[in-house]
Amino acid sequence: MSHARINKITKSKPLGLSEDSTDLLKELNTEFLTQHVKTGQEALKDIANVIIFKSGSLSLYSKEDKTQQFSLAAKESTESNQEDCYTQIKRISHVPLLVFDILDDTSQTDEEKQKKLGSLKGKLILINLDITSSSPENKAQKCILEESIKLLSSEKIGELQIFQYKKNISRALSFNKKFVTKLQLESIESIINKWIKEKLLQPNKSRGLVVATHGPRDGLIEMQYFVDFYKKIGVNHPKDNTVYYIEELPQHINLITDKELINEFLASSERNKQLGRILANNPNFMFRDVLADSAPAVLSLLGHKHKQFVNTADTEIPSACPMSSTQYSN
Repeated sequence: MSHARINKITKSKPLGLSEDSTDLLKELNTEFLTQHVKTGQEALKDIANVIIFKSGSLSLYSKEDKTQQFSLAAKESTESNQEDCYTQIKRISHVPLLVFDILDDTSQTDEEKQKKLGSLKGKLILINLDITSSSPENKAQKCILEESIKLLSSEKIGELQIFQYKKNISRALSFNKKFVTKLQLESIESIINKWIKEKLLQPNKSRGLVVATHGPRDGLIEMQYFVDFYKKIGVNHPKDNTVYYIEELPQHINLITDKELINEFLASSERNKQLGRILANNPNFMFRDVLADSAPAVLSLLGHKHKQFVNTADTEIPSACPMSSTQYSN
């Protein structure tokens, strides 16, 4: 494409506004943002509870009648009764990832890698010796640990050894996925049911906020739980109405406060849904870039091969929750 054509496309003419009008536009934009914050708080008026899942804990916030502000009513760790099982199984399942990460680290010399792998092997041997029970979950952990030790004891770790290693631990990892999923979802279910029984939670007047990282976003089991939870009480399209996924960097998850999540994120999102219904009879309207439909034509002029934008805002994630454990055997 010629430079002249690109310049013709991208060069824009100023509106010719005076300095006073330019300042007025800035004031209008500030006024819009201020107004949006105000009406955002009003958008929370029909919400009695907010459930927040963050860093392995469930927090329940309830609105106080006098202040109309949300205060913490209950907080429980979904892992508090599972520390010796859930967390440890997850950590053992991460061992193969650590092995592969070290082997694939191009920033280290072979000597440095061997030193790290030798240290890792020693730790795995000690942990493996400490697992004595022959329960299905323990057998799966011993399989992962012993196969990892075997791999790290090899004179050469090449493609064949890695292929065999992955094959040998695949059933144990599959068992772990099903086992910890069952533990986590049953724990969440128990906590939610307790809050309902104690009349702390009004499901039909609540919202769910799931705060997590980008990595596990697709199919996150806690998100699946809340989508199913709201469907069970008759909410159509929970992801459009009652459940929000909030993505954060791992190191930032514990920096964002629950107050910010409710008064800033949730309030603004609830107001945006109201505006979406007013403007386009679609609660998702404000969650989509208004320029999206215009982009393909401009990208085409710029020489990009670009397919028409497809709106996936209404797409639901699979809601089936694998709740059954399977027995592991060698």
